[in-house]
Amino acid sequence: MAQALTQTLQGITNQVGSNIKLYKLATDAWIDDSDVTEGEIKQFVNLLYRDDLFPEFVNDYPDYFKKSSLLDSWIATGTGDAASTASTLVLTTSVFTNQMADQGLFIYNETDGVSTYVTGFTSATTVTVNATDMDTWVGDSVYIIGQEFTLGGDGIDSWTVERVRIKYSEGAQYRDVAHEEDYKDLSRYGFETGHEGEPKYYETAVNVADVLTTGIGVWPKLDTKITGAIRIDRAAKPADLGDTDRPRLPVSLPLVDGATAWAFEKKGDYGIADKWWRRYEMHKANAIRNWRPDRTSKARKIRISSNSYIRKRRLG
Repeated sequence: MAQALTQTLQGITNQVGSNIKLYKLATDAWIDDSDVTEGEIKQFVNLLYRDDLFPEFVNDYPDYFKKSSLLDSWIATGTGDAASTASTLVLTTSVFTNQMADQGLFIYNETDGVSTYVTGFTSATTVTVNATDMDTWVGDSVYIIGQEFTLGGDGIDSWTVERVRIKYSEGAQYRDVAHEEDYKDLSRYGFETGHEGEPKYYETAVNVADVLTTGIGVWPKLDTKITGAIRIDRAAKPADLGDTDRPRLPVSLPLVDGATAWAFEKKGDYGIADKWWRRYEMHKANAIRNWRPDRTSKARKIRISSNSYIRKRRLG
């Protein structure tokens, strides 16, 4: 049965296959080829979609691609161990890292409602802190309060951070808007504390299980357990298209052109590829020029050109 061409990933791929004579619409069949495969075409369509076309649209309409993350203030939890003494806090689980000591992160005791901060790293279960009563934390629920956070998941889809809002107490009615700063300006001397009424944030990379992920840091540091302490609004790249997915942007035509150009290049037909690349650039420019996601649904009034209006007046 013949497969109708559509604007889904599979339909776009089939059209590219038809352009390079590797797909027959009448039989919905692909011809084996050593240079180009159906799967490779799909990969390149997604590459064009996410890494070339999306950046052309996002800067003018970042809100259209907005994605929000609501983050809690803590990055790890544990329970006080009986080995805790004086200024040494031991937990029953391995949660501590050397970076927590470098940043002087706060540790919050939910049972007693008090906080202290890390002064030294001993092991994944043991740190020294700026307090002398850790023996009273045995069996208590403990939260390690973060300073740097990933942007939800691995943050790999993030394009730009648009806004960060922070609250520093559980009972706060709203989050204050944080202003972006470079970390080196926030911690120029090493003893700056900042002000909770004027929070700042900085962009960074967070090490999660030895994998660097996109994230932000907040200033001043949070020091207590707060649910939904941080809201991050960011422009996010669209996900890879699946076979039945349609591009959220009006770019099906340039996707066909660009993938066809790439396929001909891969087959060594560079002259034909150049023609398709020119079509790609033309259709991409048209898509960008005509795309208006914020326009109203009202029909546009057709306006007569000034020259036509003048001619009409003269004849009338």
